Amino acid sequence: MSSVSVQNYLSVSIPSINHAEDIVNRPNGELVLYKIISDLGVEKQREEIARAALNNIQIYEGGKSQSIVLDGYKIMAKTPKQTYLGGVTYRKYAGSSIAAVRTAVPDTYLEPGDTAIDGDNEFEVTAVTVAVGQGYSQMDIEA
Repeated sequence: MSSVSVQNYLSVSIPSINHAEDIVNRPNGELVLYKIISDLGVEKQREEIARAALNNIQIYEGGKSQSIVLDGYKIMAKTPKQTYLGGVTYRKYAGSSIAAVRTAVPDTYLEPGDTAIDGDNEFEVTAVTVAVGQGYSQMDIEA
């Protein structure tokens, strides 16, 4: 497969505003996302999975909660790959074609431009959304 140019969009929601001042005071920063594996609070493995120029900082304050949303974009060259999906919990169809798939366990290496294979369904990935929380994870993949 040949290399293609893709624009990756990265958005992170932080359920606190404790570090808002530090973030706002860091102009021209980068948004870096790490996958961290820990056991009982002890970090066992850390791997960078995404990086983008910090584009937008939004601070939300409500009556009961506060959060910061950061987003950024990065144009990069990549070689598309094929990925077999496991743990599919949801499928959305547009006519007879697959339009979206949800898995219980995210594949942090799946990116737009890759080919996703779900049984007999094979489609080009146009968007990947990963949600992770304590005791919870899912990945939505759009065709």
